Amino acid sequence: MVSISNKQFLRFKFYIEQGALSSLSSQKIISEIDGLFTITWNGEQVFHENGILLAELALCLKRWLEYDEDLSSRPFAYQSMDFEEMPILSFKPKPDGSCILDTVWDETGLPVKVPLSHVIRASKEFVGSFEINVCALSFNK
Repeated sequence: MVSISNKQFLRFKFYIEQGALSSLSSQKIISEIDGLFTITWNGEQVFHENGILLAELALCLKRWLEYDEDLSSRPFAYQSMDFEEMPILSFKPKPDGSCILDTVWDETGLPVKVPLSHVIRASKEFVGSFEINVCALSFNK
């Protein structure tokens, strides 16, 4: 498990698969858009998975972020209709302001301990960027 230092930075990245882009023109449900989802922590890739339902993940993260209570006591677990293993991704806040990012898949660089504020920021950036990209793709067809 990686520990917290002052110079670390968390980033969630995504890439929408080319096949998923063409599905927008055929009126396929936007929630079925899949692609590559990557988490980097301090420049090191700790999660890299293809075939993630990105709209489903974005919606789950958005609901978690909009929760009325303090997120420091609200764990997050992403479970997908496309995978039997659960949870694909989870955040478990700790009393010290940190958060454990984990996955059911052992071959990743998770679990990793990061500041909860970094998880919240990365989640907001991912949701916002995903919404902008999907809207732009939809209008450009």
